[in-house]
Amino acid sequence: MFLDKKSWVAFIFIFLFVSLNVFAQGTTGRISGTVNDPNGSVVQGATVRVINQATNAEQQTTTGGDGEFAFQLLPAGNYNVEVNASGFQATTVPAVVNITQTTPVNVQLGLTGEKFDKEIPNSQLVVIDRCGHVPQVEKAIEFNAAVLKFLEGR
Repeated sequence: MFLDKKSWVAFIFIFLFVSLNVFAQGTTGRISGTVNDPNGSVVQGATVRVINQATNAEQQTTTGGDGEFAFQLLPAGNYNVEVNASGFQATTVPAVVNITQTTPVNVQLGLTGEKFDKEIPNSQLVVIDRCGHVPQVEKAIEFNAAVLKFLEGR
């Protein structure tokens, strides 16, 4: 009926081990998700960082061949999830981690665009400050023609 000394030691060790695991899981959460390109294809090799907004503590990982990433054992709180990949615009997404829960963060990256730095002649943006009106472009016909001419010359 009574346990011998070795059994008690084993029982206490197992009890402490299980208690610590339950405690660690009970005070943390997780962020996981997938990184996709504008067409919906997965982006492998993207660098993903999570930054705790309160402490600035950060962790970093890289997406696998399936475009997925995961951060475990994150203290509950507000985070920024930053994603960087070659050929894509860097993206930051806010996330809230709750204890014992997985916060899904799926990120769709935009392509790095070229800068539009050409001046279009005969165009002027006119904003009308009245309810119900939208901004209009003066000389719209000339503006459209200039845009088409520019696009044809690319």
